[in-house]
Amino acid sequence: MMSSKMKQPPKTIDTLEEPFRTLFMQNLSEYQGQAFGTLEAALSSTNDSAKDRVKEFSKLCNQRMALCVGAGLTAYFIGDWRTLLRKLLAMRCHNVVRAFSEKELTVNDRMFNKTWTKINVDKYIGHLKNSFFTESTSTLEIGEYLMYDESDHAPKIGTEAEPSYREIFFAEQVRYVISSSIEKKLKKSSASSIEEYFVKLYRRKFIGKEKNIYENGSDDDEVKGIATLAAVVKLCIKKKIKNIVTYNFDMILDKLIANEEVWELFGETLNVAVHVHTYLKAEPMMVLGDKKSKNIVNIYHVHGVLDQEIEEVGPIIFSENSYQNYQKTILNWSNVRLADTMLKYDILCVGFSGDDANFRMLRRFLAESMTNPIMGIGNGRKKLYIMRSCGNEVENFINNPNFASMPECALASIKTYLELVGTYFKKQLGTEVIWSNGYLKMAGQINWLSECKKSRNRSRNRSTS
Repeated sequence: MMSSKMKQPPKTIDTLEEPFRTLFMQNLSEYQGQAFGTLEAALSSTNDSAKDRVKEFSKLCNQRMALCVGAGLTAYFIGDWRTLLRKLLAMRCHNVVRAFSEKELTVNDRMFNKTWTKINVDKYIGHLKNSFFTESTSTLEIGEYLMYDESDHAPKIGTEAEPSYREIFFAEQVRYVISSSIEKKLKKSSASSIEEYFVKLYRRKFIGKEKNIYENGSDDDEVKGIATLAAVVKLCIKKKIKNIVTYNFDMILDKLIANEEVWELFGETLNVAVHVHTYLKAEPMMVLGDKKSKNIVNIYHVHGVLDQEIEEVGPIIFSENSYQNYQKTILNWSNVRLADTMLKYDILCVGFSGDDANFRMLRRFLAESMTNPIMGIGNGRKKLYIMRSCGNEVENFINNPNFASMPECALASIKTYLELVGTYFKKQLGTEVIWSNGYLKMAGQINWLSECKKSRNRSRNRSTS
């Protein structure tokens, strides 16, 4: 029998009883135009400021638009950065256990049995978990340890005189973790590739149901898992996006955009060649899709790219040391690609929080430079939008025991949070934050953007540019 004390699932605004739901919706639905509603609903609101923000955002459909994506986009298959770090740590611990798997081993001329080894290995793992899994620990610091731990003897790839042998070995480990995570998902669905998985799932659970999913939500983990990715892929195909900057090592987005059956899902015919770039080579590392097509989609993996189909694995930007080396030169490959994209295109950031220090530095530098009359002539300042979900924050506030007795305080708290984050991005980076109450709502907003119609004049001008 189910216990009456069993923890109830977190509430959302939609599941709150009146009058609390009305209180939230009335006061917050117009924040930034659409924080707790939809972009479409904001256009019919009585708030002129809200309407103006959404209209400005929808202009992306009529202009040259680029994407910047982060780990959140493919987290369903691979996990976020901390999940990736946990898996790498587990691999490290497994190697330690395997090294001490003999029945007896000698340490300082003393014999120890397997039981003693197991106990001490467990202590070793526990110590790592306590220090590494705290939210305050920097992911770059953890990456630094995993890459350069002196107790882990990386195989000698080349010679020790080659400083990159350890970085290459580590990149191979990261590639293995990413590939095995994807394969685990595919195995459950009996799919042979990420493209087949995506097409089957979308046909079965999305087609004809998109509006209901985005408006009313879903309890299906697969639907929730790929909703944002599906919306982004549709946006890329429908709006013919030609430039994508990604901080991900995986090639999930690359392969989906280059797949003929995926294009057919959205009523289009594949007519692009997807060029996969990384800082290791001047030329594309791989070309996918219709390789003869003159319509090129450039996808720039600014921290490196790892995939089973790429034989040559090079160092990746993962640890604190590698990140600092990458930042030393302002005109490194990644910065040049980012700067070029920011100057030429309006950018939509999805699955990317915008908290990358190098990204913020470059954005601020370019924003300040564009105020210079010489640099600003003929260019204009390009818009940059970051889509962020505040669903978790909403749940934390409305599940607080004090909410029922002091809903106004909870309202003020969440509103302050939104204003603080929004004001920072607006003032410091010249960036608009497009809020959503959860990732399904975010997917719905992206889907809405992909279905916005272009004006004829805009389309004709763009085709001749």
